[in-house]
Amino acid sequence: MMTINDILEKSELPKALLSWYDFASGSSILLSGRVSAALKELFAERKLHVFEEPAEGEKYDYIFAVPGAPASIEELAALLKDDGRFLLVSDNRFGLKYMCGAVDESVTKPFAGINLHAKGLPNGEPVDRASLSMRLSAVFAKHKFYYPASDWRLPQIIFTDECLPETDIVERVYSYSLRNDVLVGTEEKLWKKVIDNGAFTFHANSFLVECVKNPEVPLCPVLYSTASIERGKEYASQVCILEGGTVEKTAFSPEATEGLRRSSEAVRELKQRGIPVVEHQFEEGSDGRGRIIMPRVNASLTSEHLRKLYMEGNTEEIEKLIDRFWDIIKASSDEVPAGQNALIEALKRERPDFDTEGLDFGPIAETCYMELIGMNSFYGEEGLEFFDQEFVRKNYPFKYALYRLLFYLYYSNPRPEVLPLEHFKEKYGISDRLWEAFFIEEGRFQREIHNKEVYSDLFDRLIVSRQRVLQNEYILMGESASYISSRAIKEEEAEAPSSDKPWHVGYLQGSFDLFHIGHLNMIRRAKQYCDYLIVGIVSDEIQEKTKGAKPFIPYEERAEVAAAVKGVDRVVKVTDEIFDKVDAVKVLHFDVAFMGSDHTEYAEVLKKQLEPYGATAFVFPYTKSTNSTKIRGLINNALNR
Repeated sequence: MMTINDILEKSELPKALLSWYDFASGSSILLSGRVSAALKELFAERKLHVFEEPAEGEKYDYIFAVPGAPASIEELAALLKDDGRFLLVSDNRFGLKYMCGAVDESVTKPFAGINLHAKGLPNGEPVDRASLSMRLSAVFAKHKFYYPASDWRLPQIIFTDECLPETDIVERVYSYSLRNDVLVGTEEKLWKKVIDNGAFTFHANSFLVECVKNPEVPLCPVLYSTASIERGKEYASQVCILEGGTVEKTAFSPEATEGLRRSSEAVRELKQRGIPVVEHQFEEGSDGRGRIIMPRVNASLTSEHLRKLYMEGNTEEIEKLIDRFWDIIKASSDEVPAGQNALIEALKRERPDFDTEGLDFGPIAETCYMELIGMNSFYGEEGLEFFDQEFVRKNYPFKYALYRLLFYLYYSNPRPEVLPLEHFKEKYGISDRLWEAFFIEEGRFQREIHNKEVYSDLFDRLIVSRQRVLQNEYILMGESASYISSRAIKEEEAEAPSSDKPWHVGYLQGSFDLFHIGHLNMIRRAKQYCDYLIVGIVSDEIQEKTKGAKPFIPYEERAEVAAAVKGVDRVVKVTDEIFDKVDAVKVLHFDVAFMGSDHTEYAEVLKKQLEPYGATAFVFPYTKSTNSTKIRGLINNALNR
């Protein structure tokens, strides 16, 4: 069976590790270690003379070494010309993936590198940033660290010390492990905390280091690079931030140059309409590869600014900013008659069964600028500034551009309940059916530009089973009996007799501390609506994190009390892995999540989140006269007298 490394070996994705590096055409490069076919192809494209074995008496302009290289750093440095550059790749034994239990070629079992049992560099020394820097300083005049993410085998973004991530990278980086079955943690859940605590360079999964012997030889001016090689020849490009405050977006191929040309024309057209854009210029090189050059903007992406507003609960500013986007979208193009709506024909081709009759698409734009969204704009003192407007659609609804703004805003929104998506759908006249129509079109567009068919096998392998991570945690803690087996629960649910109740499997989650009549009523009501009732009892740790105090009654006793109540078919322990009900439905396979009327607003958001899993949310009246918080307060008051 092919591993992820086998798949990467046959793909072009590893090119992103060095596609941004300014190799001098006609120079010599010595390769040391198992270098991927994609990188060898890149060196050939840059017209380098490639050597895979050192020739006697020869010295080289570049030396490129990857983990497993047979020669030591010192031995390779001796083969470098005085003005040459040494490029060293290394896994980091403190990389976040390895902290989560991942194994790799140089780390043969979980936590081997952390425990100093991994091979690391050719002389057997495990690698971390500090020790590697010290060793390189003894050989070279100067060096510069680059941090490929997720790692050097699957690089989507290249960071440096001068340009480190400021926000979560999980949306832009594919994480992976050669063996998902041994993990005890998931990178996706941890990167934001690592970045927020200034620990990215310590926990970067791997390093790429540029080294020079001669202090007069300048190091590469690139501070940051991100590539979209998975988009194929027609759309693939890379963006680099350079020293001096310049940003360059370069096409990977002559075919992709047309996309950059379209982007340049779109930005110019938007500017003519009075829409604020980042100034830039388009150039085409002698090799047919185009590039866009623009200044680096000292402002955050609007998508990050909006996330901040949601975290602050600033509904007034959120509302103003979304209104501003809508005004810009409407001002970006002239209208055409409704009969020219090209989206209707596109939907018929994609989903012949989808009925567009009666849908209110709103006004139709002669040119629909699809990227008037948060991820393609900055928000600074002057307000919004747009960039990178490659994708447009002719004769599409203005509301499709608004849909893309809202969809990607709420896709990764930390607090969607602050201003629910339904509020904006109602405000701008986007019905559920119209939203579905836009969703279908967006799925087709994403498949087209991201080559999903080509890389589907790889993307499928990148998925980490949270169930398996949870199981491994329980095994390590000696609590395997408490592990929630998704498969076992599904079998239990299937065996439960069905009736004429609205739902077959129901789920009720809570603390159930100081069990009282309100808890009992919720369980009774829930059982009236389902055949098989699962009650999730939050762990002591979750209770403390969400309520600010530990429960009076420990989890084991709360679970035993709930299990004894008539109508409860199964009790599960709610940990971080299933605290979010979208995560819970993947494990517990329920049809409905029950909750009290004090969570009515959240229930509306949850309904939409659960819909793709064939589940929904249902609200019961909340027993206001009695609750655990009141009982806790009475007990504390009595104890303090």
